[in-house]
Amino acid sequence: MTDNPAEAIERLEERRYQAMRTGDVAALADLFSEDLIYTHSNAERDGKRGYLSKVESGMFSFRQITVEDQVIKLIGDVAMVMGQMRADVVVGGVPKALNNRYLALWQREGSDWRLVAYAPTPMP
Repeated sequence: MTDNPAEAIERLEERRYQAMRTGDVAALADLFSEDLIYTHSNAERDGKRGYLSKVESGMFSFRQITVEDQVIKLIGDVAMVMGQMRADVVVGGVPKALNNRYLALWQREGSDWRLVAYAPTPMP
């Protein structure tokens, strides 16, 4: 039986947020495309290696992440995930509360889905 792609993406998103909470660099490396473009809520961007390096160094320490209003749209081998993410995070030693709308793009690479882009928009 073939896995429902939207359900697979939902599980991958859950796995990604869990890895962010625990600082699991290996899990994130497995989820990310080599072509990843990760935009942060302060508009800085990282590629895969840059983002993983920051996680590994402890620059980001997520205390809590909540996702709401998640919608998954499939267009061929691309999945768009839109929603709202709230998080309590320590960035470079500074506590922050994030409240973002976001767009995450997943692309099928061979038989696996990989995150290729993430873009948050801070909410007022």
